Amino acid sequence: MRMIEEGSEEAKTQTLEYLEAHADKAHTAQLPWIRVGNLYLSVTETGNLSWPPIIGHLAPLGHVNFHVFSGRHGSQAGGFALDSKVPQTVIDVTHFGQDQDVAHYILTGEKRGMCKYDWPNERLRDGHATLTVENFGEGSTRDKVKAAAKKYLDKGDTVIFAWCYSIGAMHLYNPDKPALETASIKTLFGKTPETVIKEKYDWVKRFINQRYHAER
Repeated sequence: MRMIEEGSEEAKTQTLEYLEAHADKAHTAQLPWIRVGNLYLSVTETGNLSWPPIIGHLAPLGHVNFHVFSGRHGSQAGGFALDSKVPQTVIDVTHFGQDQDVAHYILTGEKRGMCKYDWPNERLRDGHATLTVENFGEGSTRDKVKAAAKKYLDKGDTVIFAWCYSIGAMHLYNPDKPALETASIKTLFGKTPETVIKEKYDWVKRFINQRYHAER
């Protein structure tokens, strides 16, 4: 996976728009993910095979508890409507089911559902490891997603904002007025990851005793 570290030169100087435009979208293992503590945020549209490389990278480094937030589609900007609810137009239980199929394969090796036709390279072979896929579609709000993520992150677990939650997950926009939605997304993607992290993710706990890179 391609990890963009909080505080790195890339996170400080490159805009989200630049990172999205230059991402290798044809290869899921090369998609960029921004790491904020143990929270992983995409800058591109992602799918059911986009997040397993994160697990494949972290599991050998001692990370054992993973939570994938799923249940919606949309644009790479993610986010919630002005009332802080998930817009009805982006709720998609199909994505949740596909992510469940992928998680089941990673844990058991059994190819069911969508994994009968396409499956990830990653497996979790540690019997102590856990992987849950959680449906944050229908009835979800920004506060609900934030509280659930914080609960896991405070324990040192890994949280992945899958599909279209992305780095814009805490962002509010107007889904009923396309022109305003487009302008809002443009403003968001004109910022650097570092700026968005400072504005929206100060609640994420950081750990200094966990490994994120293999020793060289």
